[in-house]
Amino acid sequence: MNRKKILMAFLAVLVLWMTFAANATALSGVPAGPDQTKPAAAAPEVIRLPAGWQLNRMMPGPDRTEIAFSPDGSVLVFSASSDGTMAKAMLFRRPLAGGEALAIVGTEAACMPCFSPDGQWIAYWAKRKLNKVATSGGAPIPICDLKARPHGICWTSDGRIIYGTRSAGLGSVSAAGGAPESLTQVSSGKDATHRLPHLLPGGKSLLFTSMPDPFGFVTRTEWLSLETGQRKIVMEDAADARYASTGHLVFVRKGALMAAPFNLDRREATGPAVTVRAGVQQALNAPQPDVNSGAGQYTISESGTLVFLSGGIIPEQLGDLYWIDRGGRAEKWAAFGTRAAMVFRFAHPSGRLLAYASYPPNRGIGIYDIQKNTTIRVAVEGQAWSPIWTADGKRMTFSWTKTGPMEIWWTEEDGGRTMELLAKSENELRACSWSPDGKYLALLDNGPDMNVDIRLLRLADRQVLPFVVTKSNEAFPDFSPDGRWLAYASNESGRFEIYVRSVPDGKRTLPITTEGGTAPLWSPDGREIFFWNKDFTKLMTTPIVPGQNLSAGTPKLQFEYAVMGSQQIRNYDITPDGRRFLIREKKDYNLPPVTELTLVRNWFEELKRLSPAAK
Repeated sequence: MNRKKILMAFLAVLVLWMTFAANATALSGVPAGPDQTKPAAAAPEVIRLPAGWQLNRMMPGPDRTEIAFSPDGSVLVFSASSDGTMAKAMLFRRPLAGGEALAIVGTEAACMPCFSPDGQWIAYWAKRKLNKVATSGGAPIPICDLKARPHGICWTSDGRIIYGTRSAGLGSVSAAGGAPESLTQVSSGKDATHRLPHLLPGGKSLLFTSMPDPFGFVTRTEWLSLETGQRKIVMEDAADARYASTGHLVFVRKGALMAAPFNLDRREATGPAVTVRAGVQQALNAPQPDVNSGAGQYTISESGTLVFLSGGIIPEQLGDLYWIDRGGRAEKWAAFGTRAAMVFRFAHPSGRLLAYASYPPNRGIGIYDIQKNTTIRVAVEGQAWSPIWTADGKRMTFSWTKTGPMEIWWTEEDGGRTMELLAKSENELRACSWSPDGKYLALLDNGPDMNVDIRLLRLADRQVLPFVVTKSNEAFPDFSPDGRWLAYASNESGRFEIYVRSVPDGKRTLPITTEGGTAPLWSPDGREIFFWNKDFTKLMTTPIVPGQNLSAGTPKLQFEYAVMGSQQIRNYDITPDGRRFLIREKKDYNLPPVTELTLVRNWFEELKRLSPAAK
């Protein structure tokens, strides 16, 4: 055989070998080159919660991160409940090497587990206290009183517990116990809440999430030096960020798990953010500010194992409105259509205009003209809630903020461009009801300790005065048509009951119910007070003899109908002629119970493939 034939045969064999190698690589899904020697991320595994248990949750779904890895990744801890409620929750400890998840005795009502840096302790919140328990078991130890449920916690290397808040900066307390202290302050015009802290390597700084307002859809990740207090924004539209030892910033963005190469020394991203897992459950888009934490249901061990929960953000709460006559006959309001509308009010005396608030992500105020079937949007920037009309129907009042706690504003009936500030506070203020003479506005004051009180805004001098301020929670204030009385609900007896109090002196208080009631509403003639039972399935009515010496009769059933309930502000209205009610349909917007988690071992290899380090 001559040299030419030998060379041609050799080349043919070489081409055949290269083709076989390329096909084998393509079929295996492993990229060619040096990376093929590295172990690929393992196929996702399913971690099933113990039979009869589900991940701890609020009504829409889990709203705090309820899963946590020990630093070495050998142990997974989660908060689970037999019925989903926090009252019946407990912490469970599951070795990653195998074996059953076992409850940690003494951790009843626990949420937000968090490991100490050495993995020997687990911090958590339960029954208005921060607590800790040894990872190996034993009696839990209280750390401090903390009435409001924090928005995330982390344990620093110098022995501090740092926690987030709903409407303030980060807090700090020694893990050995003591009094909590403020760690950061929110900045007027910039942010309203600091939450979801996560410690960075070295223990001298951390990442946290800031939001312009706790109702909102806008989040950003910031860096904080624990030594100097210096802060820096490191990523916009990013929440619940963690640092991975691969040199990545990992965070959630509207239900997607994202990652970007990150320079820890310069505290900045060095490459674009990419999606590394779509549809990771995140507590965002919730109508309640305490639920709208931004927390993602994921945890990453230092060894590169990922556990997460699928689901995305909380779904938009679309629904229909219904007309119901006094006999309980219901008719869908087809002209209004399906919308994310809540807290609606008729403008008196004509009833031609209806103001309503929209749920997120398109939160704002709408003024709907019933005759023209047209809608005007008001306060489309920022966050708006609880629209109500002045008694003459010429102005619409609402709660609104662009940054910070909600304030009280008003505008013309046509939603004109002019918005005027009426009242502001360090706390959230919610507009509720105007007196017929326009002298007083009843509003709710939501304090930082989750206590809700009723105050009166005196329009003459714009002073906010205390009216029903107690250790209990008050809600649903509604002025009587003659302006002499304010109806409201209070849980001072241990459950919500309906009361009326004389205005403005507050000297007389009369109970209207003794067997429970919520969301009172006066009839237009002032001779009835309507209210719902606690389940919002029965509308009740109480006859009233109005006047200075008001008296009330025995409540009786108006009709049975399951409606969309509310917690602080009345979510139904009556037409000015008193003949029909407008209600929102009852609909289940809750996410399904979580009984399984997804685990990915050696996830860091997938992370590096999807988000290569910047060159």
